[in-house]
Amino acid sequence: MVSTKESSLKKDLVKEERVARLGVQLAKVKELRKEYEGEFNTKLSEASLKKDLAKEKKIINLEEQLAKAKELRKEFGNELNDRMVTFLTTAFGVVAALFWQTAITDSIKAFIPTSGIWIYEIFVALAVTIIAVVGIFLVSKVIKKPKK
Repeated sequence: MVSTKESSLKKDLVKEERVARLGVQLAKVKELRKEYEGEFNTKLSEASLKKDLAKEKKIINLEEQLAKAKELRKEFGNELNDRMVTFLTTAFGVVAALFWQTAITDSIKAFIPTSGIWIYEIFVALAVTIIAVVGIFLVSKVIKKPKK
């Protein structure tokens, strides 16, 4: 895979080659114009080449802006995935914590017997914790972080 730095260097090289090519063409036009002043084709005039050079520079600028926009879009997608994984993980954790809170509270109340359902709540809390851990694992696998 080509690194961002290599990609940037290649783009700069292509840009420099385009500019150099147009500069060479402009120099040739000037020489030919001197030799064949009356017979020179006006389509390749100096003004036309300068316009082409200006257009080429605009194209290069737009290509650079497009590359930056694509990079920003990719970064946004990665950040969104990270936030969604965090959100879902937290939600599963809160659900498990609420069940544990009830189970622990009722277990403590077992020493001061007020009801007989505390063992059931512990089993429910364990089941919810297992489900939450599996859910967190699955969410983490579905929305993988890209390797940098």
